[in-house]
Amino acid sequence: MHFGVASVLYRLEPGNYLPAHESSLIREDRLQTERALETAAYISDQWEISHEWTVSVGVRYSMLNALGERAYNVYDGHYLPSQSTILRTDSAGRGILKTWHGPEFRLSARYIIGDNTSLKAGVNTMRQYIHKI
Repeated sequence: MHFGVASVLYRLEPGNYLPAHESSLIREDRLQTERALETAAYISDQWEISHEWTVSVGVRYSMLNALGERAYNVYDGHYLPSQSTILRTDSAGRGILKTWHGPEFRLSARYIIGDNTSLKAGVNTMRQYIHKI
């Protein structure tokens, strides 16, 4: 049986728009740094049913906490978000702003055909919290 916990603290720099030199017409624009804490606990086990068959099952429970401080715009819901549809800018203090979590299940099997040959199959569910476009 295998079990454990894992944790990763993210500090994401979404992007910057910077002028190349002092006489540039580009205005500096820096997106806010974002922070998050991803934590997981897992347990798995493997059974040798016969010499040919081995089965492994497991579950992992993962959680992502979006961390503050952060400023965000509130937009007029009747229009697409743009600079002209900002109603106000709110801010959130330090701490956990939002949490996402859930289980991830895993199942795999192996069948040994010969000394150098085997068939393997597996399925699992996964959660991806951070996406980059």
